[in-house]
Amino acid sequence: QQQQQQQLLHVDAPQQLLLVRAVAAFVEDPVAWCESAASSPLQQYDEGRVLASLLCEAVRDPLACRRATALVERLAPGLHDAEHTQQQLAVLCAAVACLLVFVRANWTGPAMKGTQDAAVTSELQSLLAVNGEPVCAQACELQYLALGRQLLASASNFGCLQTYAWWRFRAALVHQRILTAPAFDLQSEAVRFLRQAHARYASAASSRDRCQLAERIRVEGAMVLLFYKRYREARKQLDEAQQLLGMCTEMTGARGRRTKFQQEDTPQLMLTVERLGSTRPPPCVETLPYKLPEEVPFESDSDLLDHIRFSDPIDSGLLEPLEQAVLLALCEWTRAKLPMNELRAEELLPYVTRVLRDPVDWSTHTTALIMKATLEKKSAKSISRSVNQLNEVCLEWQRVGSACVRGLQTNIKGGGAVGNASAWQRLRGQFTVASPHMWEVKVDLGRRLVEVGCVKEALQLFEELSMWQEVITFNAGLGQMAVAERIARERLEKRETPELLCLLGEITGDSSHFEKAWNISGEHFARAKRSLGEVCFRARRYAECVQHYRQALACNPLFPRCWFAVGCAHMQLGEWDDALQALSRVVSQDPDDGEAWCNMGAVYVQQQRLPEAKASLWEALKQKTNSVLIWQNYVVVCMKLRDCSAAIHGLRSLADLEQPLDVEILALLMQAILKNMPLHQRPSELLLPSADLLDDDNVATGTTTAPPPAGTLTGRSLIPAFDNLLKLLHEKHDKQRQEQNQQTPPHVLLWHLTAEYNEGLHRFLRGCRARLEELRARASAGEAPNGAQAVAAEQLLLDALDTLHGDAAAVADEDGDATDEAERRELAHTAMEEVRRWLERSNGGAGCESVAAALEQLRHQLEQ
Repeated sequence: QQQQQQQLLHVDAPQQLLLVRAVAAFVEDPVAWCESAASSPLQQYDEGRVLASLLCEAVRDPLACRRATALVERLAPGLHDAEHTQQQLAVLCAAVACLLVFVRANWTGPAMKGTQDAAVTSELQSLLAVNGEPVCAQACELQYLALGRQLLASASNFGCLQTYAWWRFRAALVHQRILTAPAFDLQSEAVRFLRQAHARYASAASSRDRCQLAERIRVEGAMVLLFYKRYREARKQLDEAQQLLGMCTEMTGARGRRTKFQQEDTPQLMLTVERLGSTRPPPCVETLPYKLPEEVPFESDSDLLDHIRFSDPIDSGLLEPLEQAVLLALCEWTRAKLPMNELRAEELLPYVTRVLRDPVDWSTHTTALIMKATLEKKSAKSISRSVNQLNEVCLEWQRVGSACVRGLQTNIKGGGAVGNASAWQRLRGQFTVASPHMWEVKVDLGRRLVEVGCVKEALQLFEELSMWQEVITFNAGLGQMAVAERIARERLEKRETPELLCLLGEITGDSSHFEKAWNISGEHFARAKRSLGEVCFRARRYAECVQHYRQALACNPLFPRCWFAVGCAHMQLGEWDDALQALSRVVSQDPDDGEAWCNMGAVYVQQQRLPEAKASLWEALKQKTNSVLIWQNYVVVCMKLRDCSAAIHGLRSLADLEQPLDVEILALLMQAILKNMPLHQRPSELLLPSADLLDDDNVATGTTTAPPPAGTLTGRSLIPAFDNLLKLLHEKHDKQRQEQNQQTPPHVLLWHLTAEYNEGLHRFLRGCRARLEELRARASAGEAPNGAQAVAAEQLLLDALDTLHGDAAAVADEDGDATDEAERRELAHTAMEEVRRWLERSNGGAGCESVAAALEQLRHQLEQ
């Protein structure tokens, strides 16, 4: 661990290692360290004095960030010269120390004591707001983040410091995660410095420490990219990290038991981790010198086992903290890609349980416990354990551990009494996992308490934490709008903030509060304009809506849902080019936004750019596989493009979704196959998706994976696909009739199209059977015996005649096998009997003469 810390800070001398130890001691207790800094060994070195002075300023002056540049110039004159590397390192260490203290105060704990003046906190929040996105009200010790960011900015030309770019993207991500929404400027900064750090450390060298950094930079880079929804790039980083670590993960199945009273083993999901071709020595089993938060078991009256009991032994290899971080990152990536359904938790839990098997790091273990509690909250059987687990994690943040600074070590062999983890020990793997803030977990705990009926305890928790926005939102969610409004107004009397004004506007529906929030923020609070845009959209004042959203996006363009709203408003105004531009911004920021891809397809249709429309709708279907509306639009576009193969695939998908048959599309496909004639456009207009910004439930999601659409095919090459489609449609309709006890009448038009299709292909035996079913279906539907029934009866007899003396293709059955003469004659007799009954019902109506003539001809043919 000493070697790793030296490498991270480019330390290779005893006095430089002293700087690292000073950073660790400062993280444990900044105030006590500052009081003893005057007698510290740091005072013997120039760089030590620079570090001590900067850190003491951070403790004494909460607004030291405003004069950070002046402090650096005063304490280290000539700092930017190439020969002053030691002083440059001291400034970097001071920035890192401030950043780590801030991370400790808001993520890892132990909780820091002390209060801060409200005016100072307000000014720091203003300084740290980016692109109109404010700092979360619960974030504490903001002075350390503000000073750390300023010190890093002042060191922008410290080219000799190898880890400078690494700490810059870490600091940018930490800053981003305390804002209420993603900020464009912070994303640009994080990605830019991530690329610089990646270029320096991406290549694995012979040194093991260097190799560990090559793996770590990929894991931390994946966390940055996951936060900004750049999933493809994140997955690439994780794959490279696995390759360097020599690990291979596979989701598989194994037999096991979930409940205490289960008698037989059943298949269970399990994640296996193997090391393939790795030259790294396997990690040894070590005893942690500190306690980890406990994994809470189920209550005694629960029938569930705490862990799945597999019948066969599972792999027992110990995972290193970095390998566990890769598994948690893979879990986050999988969570983002899976649809929201009841199977989601089942597919994610194996990642978490595999990490929890090897408790080797505080941050990784705690993050896994939180993720597990989050996944278990949806189940009625496990929500109680979820609440208890979150409570245990919250208690862990309050436990103060003994400092472990001098050796900078977090693992020691052997046993002995252990205490709570110190602040430095908790920070070891913090940047490789996506652990939530302390207040996020407490808010989640409050919500879980409500679900189990502990409403009073939840409100008390929110109020103790001064989470007034959560209290207001919670009461509004319970329908207690008067209570929510009273609390909001009481808080506004004490201090007027844009956030509270927006909450009051949402509760009362008075848009003047949004306007006031925008004004008092100096026209920087983007949420106020987003709320005004939403109000105008709901009122169908689309021109005003666009204007408000554009002002919000001018503050922070990194807001995909805002761009989506702008695109929808432009669509309603018929401004297709502007709509396409806005929707393109959505999919560039969030490539997995199926609704945006769908709307882009609709815009392309309006612009008569059908190939682009088809491609966009296909991208939408990758995310919204079970969306009936998108499949319908996709089929229509494919028909306009004469891509019959893709249209057939779309109709099959609609049938799988139990949707009613579109006879018109089916008839057009049949015409294209039989006659190879130009397809006519569908009379009805292409349906556009709903543009309701807040109603995301109107689009279904699912796990069905659709194969890529085939290219454009014509003629006989489509016959097998269309045969399978007709077969599927008949099976679906038969299943529906069975479920409804034959109350649903047979589908007349489906049998009619099936008959015409087979007759057009000269498959008369199939056509005869279909005509027979059509005639029966028309009779069951109560149609008049004349007209269409007469045509069907006459064609049935003609098909029966062709069946008696047709070629091999004409007399083949549905499986393609030739039928014998006896079977064909039996079918002809059945057709004759059905037509005779029809003639009796028709009472000599229209068409009877031609039907009778055909009947006589068939009878004569059978007698011969």
